[in-house]
Amino acid sequence: MVININQFTIVDCTFESNKATSNGGALYISGGLVTVENCTFTTNNATSNGGAIYWSGHSGTLNTSTFINNIAKGQSHDVYNAAGDLTIVKNHFTAFYLDEIGNVLLGYNATEVLKSLLLMKI
Repeated sequence: MVININQFTIVDCTFESNKATSNGGALYISGGLVTVENCTFTTNNATSNGGAIYWSGHSGTLNTSTFINNIAKGQSHDVYNAAGDLTIVKNHFTAFYLDEIGNVLLGYNATEVLKSLLLMKI
């Protein structure tokens, strides 16, 4: 799903086994004020950055969501914040492995605020 509008909210959704040939296995967010809340992202895959979400919006919030076994071949298995202000609150990140690619990555000209972050390796 590609999101490029002024204001958008995604609530109580499940994104599972999605694949992108570039960035953002489940979501590619590029603009506006976007909120993602209480969603689950499982086994999504991107051949570049952001296995679950590639975020380059102006600002937004990622709240109370769960990330399980997402994979990126570039950078950040779960969330790649390329640009903009992203507040990440009370999310759970679970992976089979933690490696040099990382789970949440701050990109160029991006700001992240992390609150109540739980990282788990299974």
